[in-house]
Amino acid sequence: TTSIGNTTGGLTLTGSSVNVAGNTTVTGTESVTSNLSVGGTATVTGAATVTGASALNGGLDVNGATTINTTAADGETTIGNTSNALGLLANAVSITGATTITGATTVTGSETVTTNLSVGGTATVTGATALNGGLDVNGVTTINTTASDGTTSIGNTNGVLTLTGVTVGINGATTVTGTESVTSNLSVGGNSSIAGNEVVSGTFQSGNATLTGTAEIASTLNMTADPIENIGNVGTDFLNTGGLNLAGSLTVTGSSAQNISVANGLSTFTTTATTGIALSAIANLSTSGGALYAEVNNAGSIAAEFKNTTTTGVAVKVTEGSLYLETGSRLVGDVVTANNNAVITGNALVYNYTGAANTLDVVGFGAAPNAGTIIYVVCNDIQLNYTTNANEVAVFVYFGGWRRVSL
Repeated sequence: TTSIGNTTGGLTLTGSSVNVAGNTTVTGTESVTSNLSVGGTATVTGAATVTGASALNGGLDVNGATTINTTAADGETTIGNTSNALGLLANAVSITGATTITGATTVTGSETVTTNLSVGGTATVTGATALNGGLDVNGVTTINTTASDGTTSIGNTNGVLTLTGVTVGINGATTVTGTESVTSNLSVGGNSSIAGNEVVSGTFQSGNATLTGTAEIASTLNMTADPIENIGNVGTDFLNTGGLNLAGSLTVTGSSAQNISVANGLSTFTTTATTGIALSAIANLSTSGGALYAEVNNAGSIAAEFKNTTTTGVAVKVTEGSLYLETGSRLVGDVVTANNNAVITGNALVYNYTGAANTLDVVGFGAAPNAGTIIYVVCNDIQLNYTTNANEVAVFVYFGGWRRVSL
């Protein structure tokens, strides 16, 4: 062993080139003011400060804590080169300033970034990543997983997860366990399953959507002229023509009067059953009122029209109570002109018989469709056995044959 210097003074080796051959141990503080070239292994047990540029062609193995600072005018520290890989190996690697990594970077342990992290290229994270300060991605971001269960978890149970971009695409089955707020358009290309409550404050447009729970709409539901089908039961539909099909009964409840208004056209209540009633009006009244009321405000209009397309059928039937004509109302029927007895068949209420005097005879009348049919015959001339003067009215009832009502 060759020792140079002492423990109290400094040792200065000056020359255009100072070469030290063999293994060298420096026990004090060493200052190299020019280039330092180590052909073998360099072991530094204390602190090493390098103020200039350092080229480590054989690699650098640091067993203790390593701090790399810079005194360059631009304040930048460059580690590594463009052709070889840079490896930072330690239980913990701390980078305290702004850091730019220009090549591909692989972090095999846990990485903690206390300030902003900017990645200009592709970032692939194979382990768990904790972003305590938030993540701001300016380019396209793809988050995959290599977990055995194939599940990727983003966010935590305490903070808020915000995904901001012109377009945010999530591929695959996605589970949102907290409250989700989408401030722009949300497009779901596959199936969307919502186990909790969903609040949509804007416009909700969907292709095929199945809601298995309870859905509440606190604003206007615009179906864009599309139908709503199977409401409560199969066959109850709101049609795209504006109509309504009901599979069951229509029950209207409310403490006030209920109105059904038709702007134009004809409203039809139809039953396809062989028996039954197309329209039934029932009123459980304790004082006054009615179950069915019809009113028009035109002399040429009809408030209510009843028709049975069969000749022997009944159009209006009063099963109980009276057929009551209030003051201002009247019983009116068509007047059919009959110049002979065969024209009088009972299919009209009033007949005007214009035949010759004493030619009216019930035997020649046509058979009435129903027993109990009543007709009025106005005779222009006197008709013996029926009238005593011209222009009088004879009344007949059909019961197995026409019978004159006694004068």
